[in-house]
Amino acid sequence: RDWADRDPDRPAVRGRHLLTYGELWERSTRLAGTLADAGLEPGEFVVAVLPNCWQGVVLTVATSIAGASLSPLSARVSPTLAVNIFDQVGARGLILQSERLEREDWRAALGGLRRRLKGRPVMLQGDALDGDERLPTLERATLEGPELSPRAPDPGRPSVVLSTGGTTGQPKSVLHCDNTVLYAARGYARACEFGADDVLVAFGPYGHASGSVFEILI
Repeated sequence: RDWADRDPDRPAVRGRHLLTYGELWERSTRLAGTLADAGLEPGEFVVAVLPNCWQGVVLTVATSIAGASLSPLSARVSPTLAVNIFDQVGARGLILQSERLEREDWRAALGGLRRRLKGRPVMLQGDALDGDERLPTLERATLEGPELSPRAPDPGRPSVVLSTGGTTGQPKSVLHCDNTVLYAARGYARACEFGADDVLVAFGPYGHASGSVFEILI
């Protein structure tokens, strides 16, 4: 919000889809408003299964504006792992990469989660597939959703839950608050001597600390 006020035309995300800080803030407020209108309450968790994309950056800001907590997962995770994390955090919202629905196991998992989330936000990232046109898309929400002002922030509230890979058993959830993730991001930026004019190439996978904390919040 500070950069959007001071220099709204400053690039925030580069690549195939450029976003300025002004655009990032506006799209985030509109996505936050869409989530709130769909029933998401402050303090509740959203599970997001996404690839590395600009939408993941907007979602991170949007959940903060909405006072919600985010559990990001790589698009490569299995539906079994995603449902396990969903249960661990008691998620009340879901955002899923539409390409996952090319697989039957993901279509079955989505059907079950939609029934559990009746009256709560369920959205797709990317073009809806045949039969899923009724689901709203994240991209449209960032453009057409009602703008939401930031809800009263609490830097000690749970804000991000990262999960382990589950290679030796059931995955474990690691809880972070705004204070811990910002402290880590600032420390990482100092260690790497990042300046305001540097451009970070983000290749850490979404859902990992690298791709969902350091590369977004630095």
